Amino acid sequence: MIERLFTSKNRARLLEYFIVQNKSGRLRQVSREIKGSVSAVARELDNLIKLGITRKNKDIFILNEDCTFLP
Repeated sequence: MIERLFTSKNRARLLEYFIVQNKSGRLRQVSREIKGSVSAVARELDNLIKLGITRKNKDIFILNEDCTFLP
């Protein structure tokens, strides 16, 4: 259902991965778990970082707890 709200299935899967499942991980680990290509996941992670939803701590991508529109 969340995939219908967003144009990118990878973005929807990433949001579910970070927000619902409350996980974090490296690029290849995240792409493997959400079953997306590494390049597409990297592009969407960059978009989420620019939006302030996720952040990168060294090589690990995590949910940005300071994001204003997250619960």
